[in-house]
Amino acid sequence: MYQSIVRTPFLNSSSKCLGLTSNPTGGSSLLSKIHSQTGLTPTAAHSSREVPPATALVSKLVAETPTVRRLHLKIDELDAAAFNFRVGQWVDFFIPGMHKVGGYSIISLPRDLPELQLAVKDSQHPPARWCFAEARVGDKVQLRVGGNFHLDHDLGPIFPVTKAIPEPNLLLIAGGIGINPLFAMFKYLAFQLDQHSAPPGRDPPTWRCHLLYSASLPEELAFRQEIECLVARHPGILTCDFTVTRLHANAMHSWEGGNGRIDEGVVHKAVQMLTRSSGDAPATQRRTLPSVVVCGPPQMTDSMVAKVLSAGVPETRIKFERWW
Repeated sequence: MYQSIVRTPFLNSSSKCLGLTSNPTGGSSLLSKIHSQTGLTPTAAHSSREVPPATALVSKLVAETPTVRRLHLKIDELDAAAFNFRVGQWVDFFIPGMHKVGGYSIISLPRDLPELQLAVKDSQHPPARWCFAEARVGDKVQLRVGGNFHLDHDLGPIFPVTKAIPEPNLLLIAGGIGINPLFAMFKYLAFQLDQHSAPPGRDPPTWRCHLLYSASLPEELAFRQEIECLVARHPGILTCDFTVTRLHANAMHSWEGGNGRIDEGVVHKAVQMLTRSSGDAPATQRRTLPSVVVCGPPQMTDSMVAKVLSAGVPETRIKFERWW
């Protein structure tokens, strides 16, 4: 589901430490769904456990940022046939000999299986500490897929050739390690664009996705280079703004992104940029506001959701996940 430190998020709240969870209060809380035509699946009250557990081997370890480590895993061949996931889901992460269970968003795509990648931020939580400082190539772990915070595999409706009423664009807002599931979504959208490239003589897709991504420092912007490559590959369709909240004075001359938290003006500008119109549609349907997905620490997530609402986006178009 996301960067979750809970083995079963809705049943074991005492183990929550550094991770993501869907709205833990459930019930009639705000922002539980997103417009169905975007291909995003609404958050359910309980996480999905449809895929059987699998053994995986640590095949490679990479320093993603000074505080985030990327783990490359390979699913055991005996389990590979039954193992699958949806873009944005997470895995419960079982380490042999360790009682506590980690939970981390999958940043690779289903098409990459049996290879799978996670990105884990260092913390004092034992599974995260093990992933960041103790894991070695050749170590074996157990994985169990969960979560309903995901993109569907078939995003055909997002790329219509012609449509009287345009589909909503998509705004992704990430804070810190909350980028993990949104990075996977951004990558998958790029893959879908590759597969749906317009044939000669036909206009390219008019659909757009914009990512707002905030971290503490430029060096803590995980996946920055990969995101920039995806943007360059699909200019004007996939776009991104980076911002940092604790920029050192001696780095200001070299940093070209935003400085400070994502404020209301930035959110409103992004929503306005992604709002679509159609002169052929009925008057009440000529403006199609974007769908929005937010992922980050609780205070940041709540703040972003409030800003998105103030920009006029209805609750039914907003989906969020919190991590801590």
